[in-house]
Amino acid sequence: MTNDVRSKLKKQGFEGPRIHVKRRLNMRSESTNIVLIILPNDQDGDRTEDFEVAFKRVHKQEFEFLSDTKSIVVDGIKVMKFRTWIMTHRI
Repeated sequence: MTNDVRSKLKKQGFEGPRIHVKRRLNMRSESTNIVLIILPNDQDGDRTEDFEVAFKRVHKQEFEFLSDTKSIVVDGIKVMKFRTWIMTHRI
């Protein structure tokens, strides 16, 4: 998915450092229907996109507890794209 997003942006004229991609997962604990949108940050895991660690962090923030006996379920995946424009001003 990430490569598809980058490819589409490159076709629109955006290159390398002007393309920013973030991945997010819709996750929940097994046997619940409350879905949390998870965007990992640099403090989650080993500075990679550690969605499990991020889910546990967000769950604990939201509900003030964490169940180690329930599995984590992924309900959806989304890749978000950000384009950066460089604006110049001539006087």
